[in-house]
Amino acid sequence: MYIKKLQIKNFRGFDLQNFNFKPGFNLLVGENGAGKTTILRSIMAVLGRPRGSIKSKFLEDADIKLGFESSEIYLLTYSRYEEVLEYSIEKKLWQNLKRLGDKKKYPLVLHYPSSESICIAMKSKRIGRRKHTDDNLDFDNENFLYRFEENISNKLRISNSQDFGNSGPIRDFVRKILSSFSPGISSFYWIFEPYSCMIVTGKSNRQLDSRLEQNICEYVMRKLDKNQMQKKPFRWPDRTKVVLHPEPISSEDYGFNIPSFHEIMDGVDFLSEEDRNIVMSASLEIRLTPRIMVMHKLGPLSLDQLSDGEQRLFSLFVDIARQLYLKNTNYNLGEGDAIVLIDEIDVHLHPKWQRIIVPALEDLFPNCQFIATTHSPFVIQATSREKIHCISTGSAMHVSDGGNSIEDILEEVQGIDLPQRSVRAEALSEAANEYFTLLGRQRDNDVVDLERLRVVEQRYREASEPFTSDPATHALLKLLVIKSGDNR
Repeated sequence: MYIKKLQIKNFRGFDLQNFNFKPGFNLLVGENGAGKTTILRSIMAVLGRPRGSIKSKFLEDADIKLGFESSEIYLLTYSRYEEVLEYSIEKKLWQNLKRLGDKKKYPLVLHYPSSESICIAMKSKRIGRRKHTDDNLDFDNENFLYRFEENISNKLRISNSQDFGNSGPIRDFVRKILSSFSPGISSFYWIFEPYSCMIVTGKSNRQLDSRLEQNICEYVMRKLDKNQMQKKPFRWPDRTKVVLHPEPISSEDYGFNIPSFHEIMDGVDFLSEEDRNIVMSASLEIRLTPRIMVMHKLGPLSLDQLSDGEQRLFSLFVDIARQLYLKNTNYNLGEGDAIVLIDEIDVHLHPKWQRIIVPALEDLFPNCQFIATTHSPFVIQATSREKIHCISTGSAMHVSDGGNSIEDILEEVQGIDLPQRSVRAEALSEAANEYFTLLGRQRDNDVVDLERLRVVEQRYREASEPFTSDPATHALLKLLVIKSGDNR
C-alpha cells in the first residue's frame, strides 16, 4: 500500500494544503519550520500506532491551528492491487478524535523520529535482562534475526545444526547492509550471552526466599558481566538456556568453555548455612540470547561498539525488515510492504553514506513507500528530482530538472544564493563594494562623510583579514582615506 494524496486542514502551521506522493521514495526538503515533520506527524495521526516506549499522541487539542476549533487530516491510499482506500481523522477542541476508514485494512506504518538516533528495538542492551520466551519474535533486533533464521531453517529443514546465523538469507541480508556503508566491516558471526538466571531447587527441598533468590541471581549476572568486561568471556553454546549442576558435568559438557556451578556460586558469601545448603544442592539455569559480533578492521566489535552512524544504519534497516516479517511471516526478509516515515534521514551519517542511503533502502525494501525529510544536499543529490517535494511555509512544489552538483542543489533546491562562496567571502564582497563605491564618489568630487568612510574602511579591513596579510595593501588603503580627508 502507498499514500497517493494527503490533505491537511488547520493542523499546526497548515491552513488547507494538499500533497501528492508516489510509490517508492519521496523526499521532503525545506527550511526549519516549513512543515516537513508536521507532514510525517499528520500521516502517523491517521494511520500510525505508537510502538515501544513511545506513548505520545499525534493529534491533540494543542495541534489545532490557533484561531480554529477543529483540525482534519485525509489520506487517499492505493493497495498493492490498486484498491482505493480512504482514511481520515477529525479533532475538535475538547472532544474525542473521530476516525473514518476500514481498521482491518490499515497498512503497516513505521515512524523513525529524528531524535531516535538508534531505533527503539535496538535499545535493549545485554545488561537490560529482558524476559524472554522462545516464541517471542518481537524481542530485539539481534534476537529477531537469529529467531528468523531459526524459523527458516526449521521450515525448510535444511539442516539439523543450530548454527543458524552462519547460513542462509539472514547472513546475506546483514552483510549487504553493513558492507554497503562501511568497507571496514567484512562479515559477522553470532555469540551467545547470558541475560538472566534462576535457581532451580527440587520439589522436596525448601524454597528460597524470593528476595534472597533475586539477590543471588543479581550476583551471578554481575560476575558473568565482570568476566565479559575483562575480555575473558565464556563461550556459551547455541541454546536458549544452559543448566549448571553442582555435580561435575560429563555428557552435558556441551563442548564449550562454560563456567562450572561451583566456579560461579563459591563466591556467594551472604548466605546463612541453611540457605547455602539449599543453593549448593540446587541447579542454576542461565538463559542465553544471541548477539551479533561484527568483523571490523579494528577487530571484532559488538553492535553497540559501532559508531552512532553504523548503529543508526543497522538498527534502521534491520528494524524495517523485522516489522515487515512480523506483519507477514510468509514473505522473505525485506519483501513486505509498508509506509516508512523517516525524519532527518541524514542524522549521524557521513556525507558518503548520505549519498547511498536512499538507493540502499529502495534496493532492500522494493515494496515499501518511503517519505523522509532531510537538510542534506548529498541525500537530495542521490534522489531523482521527481521524488523531491520542496516544502515552503505550508505549501509544496516539485523540483524542476536542473544540475546535479552540490552547488546546483544548494542554489536551485535549497535556495542558497552563491553557495560556492563562504559567508566570510560574501561579507568581504559587500564591505569591499561599499568601501570602493565611497572612494569612487570621493574621486569624482562628490561629498562623502569622512567618518563614514573611516568606518567602512575599518569594516573592509576586518573582513579582508582572513584573505590577505599584505601590509602594503592596507597601507595604500589607509593613504587613500587620509588623502580623501585632506582633499576635504
